[in-house]
Amino acid sequence: VSTDRHIFQGYLDTENVEWKNNTIIGTSKVIENEEYNAYIKLPEGNKYKIGKVNVSDGVKIEINEKEGMVILTLNSNKNTNVNWSIELID
Repeated sequence: VSTDRHIFQGYLDTENVEWKNNTIIGTSKVIENEEYNAYIKLPEGNKYKIGKVNVSDGVKIEINEKEGMVILTLNSNKNTNVNWSIELID
């Protein structure tokens, strides 16, 4: 997982990221009214489809796929920690 938030690309703004039963889960520190993008590289050679996506209440979400990556875009009207999960179906 990499982000567009900081030069460390996720080191400081993501927590608890793990892969569990074809679901990627994590927590991201989101800044009020500022778009946040997380880039999740999928394993090579696998053709996953995005299944169920969950985020904390009150957070706007957009999800896209591009060149073996899932791009998770979050936007909140307050500074907050956003819990998210993305189910991948093979």
